Amino acid sequence: MTANKPVTASSHTRRRRRLGMLALTLAVLFAALAAPGALAAPKGIKTSKWKGYERHDFNVAGRGALLVLPKDPAPGKPWIWRTEFFGVAAQADVALLDKGFHVAYVSMGGLFGAPVALDIMDEYYVYVVKHYGLSPKTVLEGFSRGGLYAFNWAARRPGLVACIYADAPVCDFKSWPGGAGRSRYSHREWMNVLKAYGMSNKEARAYKFNPVDNLQPLADADIPILCVIGDRHDWIVPIEENALLVEKRYKKLGGEIKVIRKPKCGHRPHSLKDPKPIVDFVVKHAAKTAAESAGKSAKWKSVEELPTPPKAWDTPPPTRTSDRFKLKDLPAELKGLTCVTKPRGSSSRPGAGFKFAVNEPAEVFIAVHNRGDYTPPAPWKKTDLKVTWERGDDTVYKRRVDAGTVKVPPHTGKEGSYYGFPHMAFVKGSSRLSVGKAE
Repeated sequence: MTANKPVTASSHTRRRRRLGMLALTLAVLFAALAAPGALAAPKGIKTSKWKGYERHDFNVAGRGALLVLPKDPAPGKPWIWRTEFFGVAAQADVALLDKGFHVAYVSMGGLFGAPVALDIMDEYYVYVVKHYGLSPKTVLEGFSRGGLYAFNWAARRPGLVACIYADAPVCDFKSWPGGAGRSRYSHREWMNVLKAYGMSNKEARAYKFNPVDNLQPLADADIPILCVIGDRHDWIVPIEENALLVEKRYKKLGGEIKVIRKPKCGHRPHSLKDPKPIVDFVVKHAAKTAAESAGKSAKWKSVEELPTPPKAWDTPPPTRTSDRFKLKDLPAELKGLTCVTKPRGSSSRPGAGFKFAVNEPAEVFIAVHNRGDYTPPAPWKKTDLKVTWERGDDTVYKRRVDAGTVKVPPHTGKEGSYYGFPHMAFVKGSSRLSVGKAE
């Protein structure tokens, strides 16, 4: 029998060295994980199962949120984002999970796609892209009233959307729950709309930024849209006031949209018994984008870093209501702001007044042609700013406005037989500001 070897001082030293090297290796590993660009592990996660897949529940912006993880994520981690009614008619979601998509949801009940809801969506987007490394472009999935959230967030963040799948979507809250057309008016939900948007009944009835009115940012970003609707009359969300109106207007803007009509069906049931057409559409437009971003770290670490739509002029800049008169100089305060104006029209008539819509409180500047003895009425206030063009300098006035309709007065100043040009309006607001066209 061989005796055990005695433990010597040198063997203790070798053991300590091995343990020290192990500790050093672990320290380097944890430091690498905590380094800039590494994805931090989400905190406060509750794990469960949904349809056989791992589900993570957490809170974002004070709202319940979740993410369902595929067993084998597709390259670049593509994801589909259900904006309302998670788990309802989820056959397409489950099929996409099987193809490596993540399925996302954050609770926003009762907010009807209002700016406060879009703020929550911004927070959720940053959270899952940062912590889970999801693709920078998501697929928005809007069921029924969820269409308001999907289309409105796409208009706010068009560069972050791969495509939209809308199912019997609400695309105009005046239609439902407002009951302005053939829909059944829902008083309780209409009161929720007014509360969420912070508007009076009159302001809501005149609102110009429902999805049916605000498709240009989506068309400019080439966002493909799939709508699934019933071919019978939908008494809840009439298709001619919502999905079909979106189809007509989006095609006119040059956008790509496909509508699938389900036979003998109204508002429900949602989705398709065989979700293959939906899945094929989503995979076609989202998988490639996600794969191209594979291996890249999260680009946006906060909501403030998210890209917003480029500011657009109502007429081709830089001109003074007409292509003949180019602007020579704009003060720094007005550069980059959305500009709204009207064509010159006949010089024998006052420069046309006009109106346009804004979705939030804003500061509006107007450049006033220095012709005749004319001053805009109160509450417009004169500033020291000047807009220079081929005919001289325009004096700039300003005022604060609330969300709703902004009215710009006509120019009634006159020299000889010639009236002044229509004013040019420049609108300043937050990154969530949307400005309608001149009417």
